[in-house]
Amino acid sequence: MIGNDVIDLQIPPSKNWDTSRYLNKIFLPIEQEFVFQSAEPIIYLQLFWSLKEAAYKAHQRRFDLPRTYNPLQFSTQLSSETEEKILGKVVIGSKVYHTNSIICEGHIHSIATSVPDYNYLFNLFDFKIDVKKQLLLQYSITSNIPDTELNIQKNENQIPFLYRNKLKLEIDFSLSHHGKFSAFVLALTNS
Repeated sequence: MIGNDVIDLQIPPSKNWDTSRYLNKIFLPIEQEFVFQSAEPIIYLQLFWSLKEAAYKAHQRRFDLPRTYNPLQFSTQLSSETEEKILGKVVIGSKVYHTNSIICEGHIHSIATSVPDYNYLFNLFDFKIDVKKQLLLQYSITSNIPDTELNIQKNENQIPFLYRNKLKLEIDFSLSHHGKFSAFVLALTNS
């Protein structure tokens, strides 16, 4: 399974982001400690949020769960950090999601997968765009199926699925948008 999240860094987090009342609702004590020990606390606060969101989307799709988000049930850990990417994992109960994030001047983009070395492609847009249409076009190119035969429909748990005509396809993907940024990630193989 796969999930992604994008954060527009031009949109500031909550004004009370550094209060215990706010932080205790979203982050575990060890995550809070990491955020405040980092050189850029606001950036890492948003990174950890992005990791949890990406893993939530993968987890919800994996188990066809209704929309219930409790970020305190998600434990984030970073394992390596370079200028190009930040690798880590998010643990939800006994399930582990492997994460890959980039932090650029204007945004953070995180992808979470249920297995390491998951084969996927993604696209990130820094302007308003119909990200669903872009995903359908990309899948059309990748699969050699006319995009006119493809659509996205949500199930009763509000999880989006890809359909060819009226047939549901078993293709993992994730959509995300925040501010002026939109992104999709599309699995090239399913987990």
